[in-house]
Amino acid sequence: MKKFFRNLFSGYFIVLIILLIELAVFIFIQFFLEDTLEFVLGKADGEVQLLVIFIYLLLRVVIFFIALFIFFRIVNKPEDPEFKIPWIVGMLLLPFFTSVIFLIFGNHGLNKRDRLIIGATVNAYNSHFKLTEAERDQVGEDLDRAYGTFKYIKSVTKLGAHQNNRVTYYKDGETFFPEFIESLKKAESFIFMEFFIITDGKEWDAIKAILIEKAQQGVDVRLIYDDMGCSGTISPKTPKILKQYGIMCYKFHPFRPILSGVYNNRDHRKIAIIDHHRRKTETNISAMLIYNEPSSSSAVELVSELIQYQPEEVELDEFESTYMYTGLVVDTDGFKSRCSGRSFEVCAFLRKKGADIALSNEWLKESIDEFETKTKILKYSRIINNNM
Repeated sequence: MKKFFRNLFSGYFIVLIILLIELAVFIFIQFFLEDTLEFVLGKADGEVQLLVIFIYLLLRVVIFFIALFIFFRIVNKPEDPEFKIPWIVGMLLLPFFTSVIFLIFGNHGLNKRDRLIIGATVNAYNSHFKLTEAERDQVGEDLDRAYGTFKYIKSVTKLGAHQNNRVTYYKDGETFFPEFIESLKKAESFIFMEFFIITDGKEWDAIKAILIEKAQQGVDVRLIYDDMGCSGTISPKTPKILKQYGIMCYKFHPFRPILSGVYNNRDHRKIAIIDHHRRKTETNISAMLIYNEPSSSSAVELVSELIQYQPEEVELDEFESTYMYTGLVVDTDGFKSRCSGRSFEVCAFLRKKGADIALSNEWLKESIDEFETKTKILKYSRIINNNM
């Protein structure tokens, strides 16, 4: 009963009432306006009749120009004719009603602000997913019959493929949830979560408590959830409450009292990203040494610290030091993210070993393809007689 009254007096219920009123107004104007005017004109005196006629004519003129504008918009839309013809026929038979339906369901493109944001985001990460001809051939060979599906997904999402991934399958939520909770507890850098439905209860309370604790420890915690998917399942004030604890929380497509088909585009993702370069300490692999440090921003930090721990001094030449320094710069995005005091200590250590910052900057001016080619050459290089 408590949940029923909370939903009844929530913002979502008020929005629903406003939407129903809008729908009723549209139906009245299309199907009952003229009959109502005839009734009013039959009962009213002269001045009122003139006013009603003027309002009616003004309304018809406005509807005509709106319908005309939408008609040409339909004709000029970059779509196949079979999609345009039903709209055009509807405009000829019921211009106002079809115009309203088109505005609700046929015109749900992104607004200018969203297009700019998405365009900038795509441009920012697009360079990371460019494949060379050799890599494309390798992907085609590895995926075999699934290559067509890969090309389709890549063209739609604009994302690329990565090798050396690990996947763990959980058959149900009961086996997944304890692992998820443990991973959240181990987070030291960031927690990014995106879900369609979040429901108040034991599971969400456990997750929320950990998120608040981690945010207070300095972990970057961010949450996106679908506003319509969570309507009535959590409090509408959830973003405001979580932001008080330092958690960045946002609603996807906040539900507003406007009839629009754009709200059919919902966020059905279920994603949780925890920390950088994560691996479990109990992973069973054959190795002489396992050095697991989740808070490290780069493998260069780990290697540099191991070198300093050795009983005998390990010599690094200028090239090796510069190469490691460059890796640290790349992993921390020029010391702008995921870096700590340890990162700068390692930087100082490499500088003492002869790392050439100017040479590193010169390397980073190269294109991705050139850098990858040189990396592959170095990977298979061997030092032989007389340091050749």
